[in-house]
Amino acid sequence: DKGAVEVVHNLDGSALKACVGGNVENAKWEELDAGSVPTNYQRFVEAVKSGVQTEPTFRHAAGLQKVLDLAVVSDEKRAELRANADTQ
Repeated sequence: DKGAVEVVHNLDGSALKACVGGNVENAKWEELDAGSVPTNYQRFVEAVKSGVQTEPTFRHAAGLQKVLDLAVVSDEKRAELRANADTQ
């Protein structure tokens, strides 16, 4: 129940660090292999070239963005919102 994970993802690459288990008490962070994944730009270009949209689709990504937007508004208003609520 204790510990933390830090994920950094930018144009220079990705990093994954964790402070778990016996390392929690002395706050020792370990760098883990985050692996590599294509960037959104690379995925978009591949989808255009192949004519096939990859998973997750852009529609799915838009749905996730809606959830994130609702979370921000919900936090600002200190109230729970329905999934079809307006984020303005």
